[in-house]
Amino acid sequence: MRLACAEIRGLFLAAAASQLNCAATDLSMMDGAVCRDGKTTGQDYWSLANNVDLTSVRDGQLRHQSGRTITALSAQERGPRRPRGQSVRRRRFSSTT
Repeated sequence: MRLACAEIRGLFLAAAASQLNCAATDLSMMDGAVCRDGKTTGQDYWSLANNVDLTSVRDGQLRHQSGRTITALSAQERGPRRPRGQSVRRRRFSSTT
């Protein structure tokens, strides 16, 4: 989930960067607003919504600030899901309460 959100945030930052004529790495998001050098630019998710195509196919890869590539694992790579913790019996309430 975090990777998907980060990828979408990257799309919005790229759209803002093209409008502001700067690199996307110069920008950041704070409370939905695009910031440059810690100051808002007047751009936000709403003002950029028409410029970002969220239906495009994403590759599941993201460039981290350190330059490292982060890749989402497929279900086969991740392996089977296993339940964690223990089941707890629920308390039953009478129908009169």
